[in-house]
Amino acid sequence: MAKKKLPEFPPAPKVDIRKGPPLEPPTLFDIAKKLVYGDRQKQYGDFRIQYAKTLRMYAEWKGGANVEDVADFMMLMHFLKLTRESHLHKEDNVTDAIAYLELYHRAREKN
Repeated sequence: MAKKKLPEFPPAPKVDIRKGPPLEPPTLFDIAKKLVYGDRQKQYGDFRIQYAKTLRMYAEWKGGANVEDVADFMMLMHFLKLTRESHLHKEDNVTDAIAYLELYHRAREKN
């Protein structure tokens, strides 16, 4: 009796189990979170101190700032990024706008 030949299947793809499945690309929220809680915070320290200093400089330059506090300044920067985005789309504008909203929220939590 003749041996029945089994069907041939293509070889299984080689998978490096140490690497795991492919990752999704980071979202703009992921990038903004990294900006707020990562590099910028390490480089410049607490954003409240940095922007309070910026507000004092602005007040001196203008003879009195119209911006009341750090949270207001964060919203002003958010609006600046939206203004830039309305002129020309850049991922940086959107990412920074998200980051400034997070900083606004954090500043309001401290008040």
